Amino acid sequence: AYDEADNAAKKLMTELSEKLRDEKNKDTPSRIAWQRIERLYNPIAYRLGKARSQQLRGQLFFQEKTLLKAQQNLVAALQPLFQRAGLTMPPELAPADLNAQVDAAHKNALRDLTDSANVLKDILEMDQVQRNLWPQSSEARQLSISVDYALHYLEPDKGHLESAKTTLKILADTGVTFPALPPDLESRTITPVPIVAAGKAPTTNPTAGPESPPITPEAANALKELLNRARGAPAPPKDAAQPAPPP
Repeated sequence: AYDEADNAAKKLMTELSEKLRDEKNKDTPSRIAWQRIERLYNPIAYRLGKARSQQLRGQLFFQEKTLLKAQQNLVAALQPLFQRAGLTMPPELAPADLNAQVDAAHKNALRDLTDSANVLKDILEMDQVQRNLWPQSSEARQLSISVDYALHYLEPDKGHLESAKTTLKILADTGVTFPALPPDLESRTITPVPIVAAGKAPTTNPTAGPESPPITPEAANALKELLNRARGAPAPPKDAAQPAPPP
């Protein structure tokens, strides 16, 4: 569906470009509408949607692998106890194809995340993205960081972490601010901020060093959530209940 939308948008952009370049349409009232349609139906948006859907599917397989690996570790810890007791491990806990399930989840996650990375690579190399003329340029870079970071955990030493760091630096250079990131990805010098005096809003958020972009609590939280998902961590609940105060 994304490919069909992409092709349809490309065809529409070609037709609009021809109309906008035509001298006889220079003063036509329809020119403003054509320009708005050109911005609205940019083919890159559909490619970004495709990359996002591949990333989400890859994360599902990544999390499945994480759960299966935990099951493998549990079986390895319990197996000696069952053997000493002369008991058989229940097949629900230790299915015969557990190793195959782990391998399949790994391959599926690697496939979908690699496909997403390839689409994002093409997007980030486009002129209007590199020049930040496309409104979703930062969004594409954030998604690329998340994908590369997840791939780093699936196949280390393949350059994925360095790729994520490079894209993160480009994102920071555009003026985008974001909270503190995982230590293996973070490239800024982070120093703690003390609690401010009474009468001012207290904060425990980190602050950046003198050569780093500023960090605000509300800035780019979506990026941090993406990176948490890349490591297989579940998203925090939106309305978590607060602990009751002691009596």
